[in-house]
Amino acid sequence: MFISVDRYNAAEAVAAKSLPNRVIEASGATLFSQVGYPYRAADDNSLWRFTDAMHELGERNSIENLCGGLTEEEFELVKSISTDVLALSSRNFGVKILPKGSLSRAIVAFRLIRALQPSPAVILEIGSGSGYLGALLVKSGYTYIGTDIAQGFYLYQSLLWHELFDSNFRELADEDTTLSDLGALPSGTIVHVPWWKFYGANPDTISLHVDLVTSNHALCEMNRSALGFSSAIGRDLLRSHTTPKYFVCEGPGAGSLRSRGEMQALLAFTGLTHVYSSGEVDIFSPSEYEDQLWLSLSNGNASNSAHDDHGEGSRFNPTEIVRILKKALRLISQPGGIKSLFNRARSYLFGTPLTQLEPDLPRDLEVPQPVSYEIKLPLSASGLAIQEAFASIESEKRFLMADLEEFRKELVGEDNFQNPDEIFMMYSYASDDW
Repeated sequence: MFISVDRYNAAEAVAAKSLPNRVIEASGATLFSQVGYPYRAADDNSLWRFTDAMHELGERNSIENLCGGLTEEEFELVKSISTDVLALSSRNFGVKILPKGSLSRAIVAFRLIRALQPSPAVILEIGSGSGYLGALLVKSGYTYIGTDIAQGFYLYQSLLWHELFDSNFRELADEDTTLSDLGALPSGTIVHVPWWKFYGANPDTISLHVDLVTSNHALCEMNRSALGFSSAIGRDLLRSHTTPKYFVCEGPGAGSLRSRGEMQALLAFTGLTHVYSSGEVDIFSPSEYEDQLWLSLSNGNASNSAHDDHGEGSRFNPTEIVRILKKALRLISQPGGIKSLFNRARSYLFGTPLTQLEPDLPRDLEVPQPVSYEIKLPLSASGLAIQEAFASIESEKRFLMADLEEFRKELVGEDNFQNPDEIFMMYSYASDDW
């Protein structure tokens, strides 16, 4: 059943008394504390703030750019969850809130997981956010285990999953059960694990069956010990299978604590091989599967590429080199051109803002893009599975924002429904697309 704020806080306080410092340190919401993001709720009525959190104003980008539109099945799932959440928020909080940015971004990870591990299967998510990936998976026949260190998010997840799945939902913060006590789980079960039972677990005693681990928009934001533990326990839960299993990261999260490259290196250090990288997506697999992870050249394109934190781009080709040389000649033909060319080259190589170096640059000259460093990986079994799965839905009917907005109008009776955080951010950022 759903756990209240008071019961959660009491259980957390009791558990913390028997835990060592480093486990408690791992449970700290490091980035949230750094930037001042509220992650704890004072009472049950305050949980409305976590209904659609962290991806405000990103819905259109997720649906139309990252997904290229929703399939009919995805659209029906979004409509079902939206209807449930509207009823939940009205009943429990007395306000109308719809899952928008958080739910649409969860579709991206949902597609990846379905491509790599069809249901029925057991999925572990580390950092469940507003809980919508779990909802999508369980509604699609998966068994799901979710954990989170942030009290407010955890409690909203508990409320959401209890209301959506009722008797199939297990709240371990309210049980004496530990991870070591979980064996085979009935299909369609959703299990909620508090941080003290996750980071405080003894990995040597866990016999839990897990087919895929995912952590999205969180790995770069974690405490270092939390990242190491999450990576290591993910590795151990996945490496007992006869075929490769995967650790999916749909996005690394904010990079103020560590870069994406550092995150990739730390996962590799714990024995996870980096097998796929595209856009913001990184996929890893235990190194024990090394002989099965890569495909030969005869199976298709030998590599897939992705870019690191320097942004999107591609290697130079001869046409690009000629274009740049022409621009360089044009530049040095003007007064101060040699100095300007030097400054541009320095900006190009080292990322120094041109506005600081050359305030008097002619406005009609294009600014070179930053250097893009590529991660080149051979084509992996995971990469091929994703390509084939995504290709299979190319011909399906797609639903775009206009379709979703029409559905919402029927649901809430108004055009362009906006949640409170969206209203604030649209004003603060002077944009409706963060």
